Amino acid sequence: CLGVSVRVLLIALVAAVSMVGCNKTRDAAASKPVAKVNAGEVSVAQLDSALKNAKFDSPEPSRQDRPQVLSRLIEQELLVQKAKEGKLDSDPQVVQALEAARREVLARAYMDKVLAAVGKPGEKELKSYYDKHPELFSERRIYSLREVLIANAPGLAARVSEKVAKIKSLEELVVWLKSEKIRYAANAVVKPAEQLPHEALGRFFAMKDGEVKVLDTPRAVVVLQRVNSRLEPIDEARARPAIEQFLGNEQRRQVSAAEIKRLKAAAKIEYLGEFAKLGSSASAPVASGKAPK
Repeated sequence: CLGVSVRVLLIALVAAVSMVGCNKTRDAAASKPVAKVNAGEVSVAQLDSALKNAKFDSPEPSRQDRPQVLSRLIEQELLVQKAKEGKLDSDPQVVQALEAARREVLARAYMDKVLAAVGKPGEKELKSYYDKHPELFSERRIYSLREVLIANAPGLAARVSEKVAKIKSLEELVVWLKSEKIRYAANAVVKPAEQLPHEALGRFFAMKDGEVKVLDTPRAVVVLQRVNSRLEPIDEARARPAIEQFLGNEQRRQVSAAEIKRLKAAAKIEYLGEFAKLGSSASAPVASGKAPK
């Protein structure tokens, strides 16, 4: 029995040493330079990180992208070296910006760790969303629209709505806007359901061809006429990836908001100076999710 225990212990020790060796090998490979720039260098880890964060035409970077990204890192290294020569890394504004970037990275890393536990939406959730939104899927339409965008001002939406109720065409509205010296822009557009404002999509879906609606937004009063539409449904199989992404993003948004709320509730937050009146219960609004596209 003792012999068996010793053998097991030896095997465990060898495995542990091997693991440490593998980690050291990986670390050494990551720190290996791919380019020397004066007294500095660009490492494999820096190149891999830049490739991961860079935006390419294809979802995954190819080997053809590596020289281009490496060239940008070399240029960056040259600029960093000159900045250090000029003592810019001690400049108060630069130090403040570096600290802000560090805090942003740390905050994002913590939230990424929290969100890593969020699972994918289940089959029941996917089907339920599909069934509840025929305007986006089973009865999806392509809309031909005419729109008049009017720079918003206090009380203007009510005036425009009153005028729209009396006119027979958008041309009459344009004549009135000109007479009132109200700035506007008129367009004709063709948009599928998923490109329309999600909060107003139900109203577009219920509209009849030729009908006009007035939307009051913070920056503009939008007068929309549904000229015509054609049915182009999306079946459940085709809709699934978009629904899965939307529900996943919505779930992550909710988990993120809940975690921030939990941290605030557990923390002692004191507002000072001009912000003292806000009180410790003040919180920032959380933006809502958008419909899948």
